[in-house]
Amino acid sequence: MPITEADRDKAERLFYMAQEAMRNDDLEKAEEYLLEANELCPTEYVTGSIAIIRERRTSVVPSNAEPPEYTTEDLEAVNRINNSNDFYEILGVTKTATDAEIKDAYKRLALQVHTDKNRAPGSLQAFQLLRNAADILGDPEKRKLYDARRKKEEEEATVNSTARRKKEENEATVNFTKQHQVEKSDNSLISNPWVWIGGTIAFLSVGYLLARSFDSKPAEGDRSNRSGAGSNMRNGTTSCNATKK
Repeated sequence: MPITEADRDKAERLFYMAQEAMRNDDLEKAEEYLLEANELCPTEYVTGSIAIIRERRTSVVPSNAEPPEYTTEDLEAVNRINNSNDFYEILGVTKTATDAEIKDAYKRLALQVHTDKNRAPGSLQAFQLLRNAADILGDPEKRKLYDARRKKEEEEATVNSTARRKKEENEATVNFTKQHQVEKSDNSLISNPWVWIGGTIAFLSVGYLLARSFDSKPAEGDRSNRSGAGSNMRNGTTSCNATKK
């Protein structure tokens, strides 16, 4: 049965899922994905990866074994490969690299990260990624498909980034406009002279009316004194008249 383009795409997705499982040290799940990918689109790299995973899973490390030693350079080489998802970057070549340059890069790096020589954590995964990068970029047809897919992903990422940035700018503009309108409204009340004049007039008017109300109501004692004094004056019995000679 011929292999369709849909089979190739699904096998490639399964391979990336297997890589992610290996990053999480889930070798059982990685093998499951690779077996399914191998059924859809068999390749030497997938078959080799399955063999390496099975060997790793079945290997038994003695409990009294000394921990493997590795150098800082070994760990850096492994981490550089495992932390990248770009095949050109993994091999350390440019996008215009020739087939000969790709093969030379693979041979050189394979000596650095192969599990027989590099005991740093993640060396198995790094070696598998390296082989896959060389397998894809070393085949003209696979390389063409890979370049097209990466270009599409980069374009989509650029579009999404631009849309997200535009959305953030619009939200910031809307928030700034709302805040500016509120501040402008507050400032207009404070800086408007008619507001101050109207408030002053109202305050003075209230004060004037209160003062008038107090002046127009004499105290009860004053009123009674005035009344008594008038009566005494009429009767001629005030203390002043009573003592006048």
